[in-house]
Amino acid sequence: GPVPSAPKMAAPILLLKLLLLAVLLVIVFMIAPIIARLTRMPVITFYLVAGLAGQLAFGGPVLRLLMPAHNGALGCITIAAGSELVVESLRAHADTIAALTCCTSAICFLFVWAV
Repeated sequence: GPVPSAPKMAAPILLLKLLLLAVLLVIVFMIAPIIARLTRMPVITFYLVAGLAGQLAFGGPVLRLLMPAHNGALGCITIAAGSELVVESLRAHADTIAALTCCTSAICFLFVWAV
């Protein structure tokens, strides 16, 4: 019979990776709040770490396939992070925040334009 093409052979592997990613996301969703309570860190920290690990582990075609969900998740992360902010605390530390923002911006500028 005909020899299957490479993309058709890769489809089951891609489906398996997506299934594994879905299972891991459910596990992280269930465990992250518990770890956050124990460490007294925001839950979003663990979601971000899980997202980075997922990117490193599943990269390539899986990420391209999930790009719309990725963009939606970034919007949710932005809203969740914003809800964690306390305006009074930001005002009290405005000088430090401004200094860190300027330094971070300068470093990013150097890396982008110097390289």
